[in-house]
Amino acid sequence: VDYLSDGYAKAVFKESNFDLINYGRIKMFIHAEPNNGDIISDNEIHAFLRFGSDYENNYYEIELPLKITRPSLINKNSKISNNGKYVFKIVGRPTLSSILNFMIGVKNPLSDDKSSKSACLWFNELRLTDFDRTKGWAANASLNLKLSDFGMVSSSARYTSVGFGSIQQRISERSREETLQYDASANLNLDKFLPSKSGIKLPLYISTSKTIITPKYDPLDK
Repeated sequence: VDYLSDGYAKAVFKESNFDLINYGRIKMFIHAEPNNGDIISDNEIHAFLRFGSDYENNYYEIELPLKITRPSLINKNSKISNNGKYVFKIVGRPTLSSILNFMIGVKNPLSDDKSSKSACLWFNELRLTDFDRTKGWAANASLNLKLSDFGMVSSSARYTSVGFGSIQQRISERSREETLQYDASANLNLDKFLPSKSGIKLPLYISTSKTIITPKYDPLDK
């Protein structure tokens, strides 16, 4: 980046379609050194990573001041320095489950001297780590009860925990909600309580079912 004006930024972007909700950290290597003979001190330029559903209204942004690698240290082994404090921004209502673009860039923050900056930056190995390894499980149960010639009662229940998924499913397709389902039904012959010579038939069918879903995350936060 040559002669980046005070208060301005430059960036590159890439469109994507990622689900990041099952990961705990996002990491990347960043290297900065002076360019065109410019003299830059530590923390005078910032790098930023922006990702979300768009670049202006719904996104996350991580910004950090950079430590400058001196020309005398290039191509030599040196200790990695602390990059200072992160600035984290959330604009609009982005969602980690639907990241449609990434943007990485460099910013020349407003300063008293209003000078432009020239620097060479390398961004490498943008990656996700600390995958959520929450284990899930599921269970099914059923009951069929025959009451002689009076009737039959049937019931079933199913439970699925957060993190459950089949072998064929991708990581992003695993369950993110706790689900409990149960139902019961009965076929009864009430005419068995009446004299058989009456010839009256009173069949009765009753059923009930219920599903309880408890999401791990706020379903209204979209």
